[in-house]
Amino acid sequence: MYFGFGEIAALATAVSWAGSCQVHTLVVRQVGTLSMLVARVPLFVCFMALISFVSQTSTNTPVDGLIFISVSACMVIVAGDLLLYYACVTIGPRLAVLILSMSSCFTAIAGYVFLGETIGIIGIAGILTAIGGVAFVTLESGENISSDLAFISPSQKKKGFAAAWCAALALSAGFLFLKMGLLAGISPIWSSFLRIAIGGAIIWCIALARQQLLSTLRTTWTNLSIVKVLFFACCISAIGNVLAPVAMYYTETGIAATLIGLQPVIIIPISALIDRTIPSPRAIIGTLIAFAGIAMIFLR
Repeated sequence: MYFGFGEIAALATAVSWAGSCQVHTLVVRQVGTLSMLVARVPLFVCFMALISFVSQTSTNTPVDGLIFISVSACMVIVAGDLLLYYACVTIGPRLAVLILSMSSCFTAIAGYVFLGETIGIIGIAGILTAIGGVAFVTLESGENISSDLAFISPSQKKKGFAAAWCAALALSAGFLFLKMGLLAGISPIWSSFLRIAIGGAIIWCIALARQQLLSTLRTTWTNLSIVKVLFFACCISAIGNVLAPVAMYYTETGIAATLIGLQPVIIIPISALIDRTIPSPRAIIGTLIAFAGIAMIFLR
């Protein structure tokens, strides 16, 4: 095992996805979430196919590995995203993202139970510290969390919280099945292509069932400005899509999931650069706490 290689890949994934999230948001504001997800599928598949070809990665695909990768794609892209978006609408994005960050703990437990992975006391402390930093930033007092819950019924609150926790479990299961697919003999880069292709097919099937596929493609792909932004966003995101399985392959699933889950913290300096704003003291403190957790993870 190469010390630190998986952790560095996980951090790079978080940076990649945090940046692409900012760029993808520009498209979402114009066409909506589902339309953005549908429109970017061809770009994502082409990018990953090109990366797989250039890297000359092994395309060996054992049946059991393919099953694990397919389940991972279903868990993350279908179940995870749909549940998370529902939670964001009902209980607010801050609480939803905070609960989602707990998937790191679930992943660490699942890795120990099903894969026999051990992290150690310092590693566990690092995970909890990093999650604490994310929580500190996510619950920033600039927006009152109670306002997200003020206008919904108790039953909606229960459904929203249940959806958020289920999204965290789905993300954790997605990481676990990804690691199992890698252990079955599928190379990290090839697993990225398979996940994107399978996930894209699922998204297109959902759009087709809602009779939105052709109209969405026609609307987005005839708008040159949207295509340019999507192209740039997919370029950035493709880096994370390649490195996430690499991180899972070279380090424990719980550690990789924790570092990848630092996007809410990493997005702070990215937003500051884009919007030319100064982060709040609370955001800076939360970032420092999260990076202290990162240091503990590297020193475990």
